[in-house]
Amino acid sequence: MASGPFSTWRAALVWVIWVASNSADRASAPVIKTAKIIAKRARILFFSPCGLCPVCPQRQHSDDGRNRIGLSRCKGVSRILDSERLRLVDFSTAHLDDFAAMNADPDVMEFFPAVLSREASAAMLHRLIEHRRRHGFSLFALHLKSDNRFVGFTGILRADFVAHFTPAVEIGWRLAKFAWGQGLAHEAARACLPYGFDDLGLAEIVSFTAAINKRSMRVMEKIGMQHDPADDFDHPNLAAGDPLCRHVLYRLRRA
Repeated sequence: MASGPFSTWRAALVWVIWVASNSADRASAPVIKTAKIIAKRARILFFSPCGLCPVCPQRQHSDDGRNRIGLSRCKGVSRILDSERLRLVDFSTAHLDDFAAMNADPDVMEFFPAVLSREASAAMLHRLIEHRRRHGFSLFALHLKSDNRFVGFTGILRADFVAHFTPAVEIGWRLAKFAWGQGLAHEAARACLPYGFDDLGLAEIVSFTAAINKRSMRVMEKIGMQHDPADDFDHPNLAAGDPLCRHVLYRLRRA
């Protein structure tokens, strides 16, 4: 008899079909809700080249064995997402000129330790592409639908440092200065949330920024994230006393 994730999901889908074919009085509300969740997860199984999501054996767990972030380590899920004004596409090396110009702007990088040289931006771009290759998700490049102009990025990444809330997956954004003040960061981030929760099956998405970065905090609040001051932390990659060291943490859990 076949075993493994495919046979498990076959059995689950048979159950989903049974629930769908029976009236509400024969299937309780919790059962119907569970069936809907299974149906969503099954989409990833059949459209992901790794064939293992969201029951991948390489999912990340905490020390006590419980899944911390509900993350499937898929090596092949790729998406093009749309919002009202934006198209979100995978980064490629063709984005380097626009990406480097944005990262070299002192106003854009106000709440980061330094502006980035072209070489540093190229290295970051390589890491983003590699992150997608390894994990199946990364940041998206943002293009205006109206003229295809690059305006910045948003997307989700594994947090790359150790803190009280890690392992975790974060959502982040950065916009070129000409695109500020138009609600594009909020629009792009909101478009990413269903991708993280529904397609990737994440249990929680976090976001963090320097405690003095009020603009970014407003975006976090607009997309429904919650802040508990007890979660605030000193970023381990910044020196104590650095005005950017103290960070706020926002969380959003799957509904």
